[in-house]
Formats: sequence, structure tokens, C-alpha cells
Amino acid sequence: MKQTTIIMNGSKKSDSKSPFAVFENFGDWSYLKNNKIIPEGMYFAVVVPENNKKVDIFPDLFVQGYRPHSSLAKMSVSKRRYGRFVEGLAEFDDDMPIVSSQLYRAVGEREVELVLKVGECRQLSKIALLACEICREFNLERMGALKMVKYSCTASSGYFLKGRDYKVWAVVVGERKDLSLVKKALVFDYVTGIPGVVEYNEEDFETV
Repeated sequence: MKQTTIIMNGSKKSDSKSPFAVFENFGDWSYLKNNKIIPEGMYFAVVVPENNKKVDIFPDLFVQGYRPHSSLAKMSVSKRRYGRFVEGLAEFDDDMPIVSSQLYRAVGEREVELVLKVGECRQLSKIALLACEICREFNLERMGALKMVKYSCTASSGYFLKGRDYKVWAVVVGERKDLSLVKKALVFDYVTGIPGVVEYNEEDFETV
């Protein structure tokens, strides 16, 4: 069977002693990418879970995927293997307590880019740079300041699940529709840095 080792795009890489270096040299990326549903252009987290019974890459790595959203019947599931990535105690049965995480992006068939290293998802300056890149790429217009909030999700979108609360970095953005701007929120999970563009309802965002 042909091996499809990850090709790291750019100069940013994990230290050779980091557990994430194992992911960055993984030898069967094509299988994992297709099985977990990670489309090109998608941001995804690689985490070290507290419970290593759920790992995808031994000895201790779990790769975030978007499998419930697949249009392929054999890949589609009603419930994914994780709810939220959390630090400390789980609130819901499907919450996954983690030790650490890094944010990556699939940028080609085999190419992967390291976006945020361990701890960078907590740094306002790093998130601000990423927000600028996402706004530029997706033609979103910033309409406010980036700040930390509690986000109460009322409609599932990507990583963010309806009925769950998340600590996030958030900025109000305008999404161009014809000749007008529709308000949305660009959010970044505080624990992992996973981004998402979600519906903006002021009552769903509480400053912390």
C-alpha cells in the first residue's frame, strides 16, 4: 500500500521531542484525512487527550475531524467522537478533556500547515493575526474589536455545537451579501484555537 506521509508547508514545525512531531511525520495521512473528513482549506486541531483510549495516532494523539457533516453515507454519523475539547472536568459525556493541542490547516492533498503551536491559542496577538488572515481570505469586514467572551451556541456550525457554551476569542464581522453586509461572528475556541464563522446574536456573547 502506498504511504502518504504528511508534507509540512512552511517553516513552522514542532520540536522533534514534542508529541506533535509524531503527527507531522505521520505516514498514512491520506487514509486519516479521508476517514476523519478534513477537506483542503480546513482548520483542525490535533490534541493530546487525557484518556488515551481515543487516540488516532499512537501513543497519544487525537485528530479532529468533521465526519458527521460528510455527504458519504458510509462516512456519515449522527454523533461524532468528541463534543468539546476541554481542560479539567467534562461537563457533558462526550466532552474530551485534553492535556495540550495545536492547530493545523490542510492546504493540499498531502500538505499541512502548523498554524498555532501549544499555548498560542491563548495569545491575543496570535489570534489577531489569524483573524486578519481569515478575514482577508474570505472577504469578511471587521466591525469591532477582538475580545474574549462566553459564547452560547444556538445553531451547530463546524466544531461548535448547539446547546454548548464555549470560551472564545470573538470579533463581529460583515459577510457581503449582494450590496449589504450581514453581521456574523468570527470566533476562536480558547482551548484549541479552532475558528468558525457563526451567526451573530448579541445575547449569545457575554464578555468575560
